[in-house]
Amino acid sequence: ILYAEGKKVGAHKMLLSACSNYFRSLFREFPQEHPIIVLKGVSYPVLTDILKFIYNGEVSVDSDVFDNFLQTAEFLQISGLTDGGKNTKKIQNGDKDTVKDDSNMNDEEHGSLVESKTKKEKRSNVDAEQNTQSK
Repeated sequence: ILYAEGKKVGAHKMLLSACSNYFRSLFREFPQEHPIIVLKGVSYPVLTDILKFIYNGEVSVDSDVFDNFLQTAEFLQISGLTDGGKNTKKIQNGDKDTVKDDSNMNDEEHGSLVESKTKKEKRSNVDAEQNTQSK
């Protein structure tokens, strides 16, 4: 269980370890079966965006928090976001930046990556729409 700003979110240890040197080291040092990790200085929305990237290979992030998103990814050593961008594609469209791990993408997927979003949409509506589109 991960906590940020007093809010909790569940994530799989195996996946976190596979995608983050930070979590891999942490889980080796503290090998509890169900650890509780409090991430001080990490915003809850940024944490959930990072988890979306880890689980889905892409995420749309509001432009005004994009730098914070990348700084947090750097702190957590998230593969695909902190490897110098060699496997990451960023596309800016309006008020959203979309980040996608493109190491396994074909040319057709590169072209269909971005959909128009505005910052005025409520975050929950964006999340609901993304969940619907990914199914």
